[in-house]
Amino acid sequence: MVGDVGYSKSYNCLNSGSLHQGILDLEKSLAKAVILWPLPWLVRIINSLPGMSNPMQAPIDFAASNLGEWKVFKRNKGPDILSCVFQGKSDLTYEEEVEDSMMLQIAASNTTLAALTFAMYYLSVNPEFPRQFKGFHC
Repeated sequence: MVGDVGYSKSYNCLNSGSLHQGILDLEKSLAKAVILWPLPWLVRIINSLPGMSNPMQAPIDFAASNLGEWKVFKRNKGPDILSCVFQGKSDLTYEEEVEDSMMLQIAASNTTLAALTFAMYYLSVNPEFPRQFKGFHC
């Protein structure tokens, strides 16, 4: 859903039954970031050590790849959130665009997770609700 709404591009997670590698990388990086969040100085030390890489590099690369594809194929071709984010912002640097793209991924992932969690909870405590829509097709 994040790709469909955010970038007008499907990651095919629902069809394949598995998460896209970019989403998995984002989750892993966010898990590390949460642990190290209270210690920003430690993150800088770790990143400066030889052989250590930025734990957020994979999600940054994923955001940059999505941004690049969106610029080539989707820009101004339909309603998506990234179009709204960049509307009227012609003076952004490439780094700022990638940061906005990455923030969109993080926000959309968390929003989708919260919405699906609430929907599952609501359906479990209101078993009559699904019965009302049995046989309903969009």
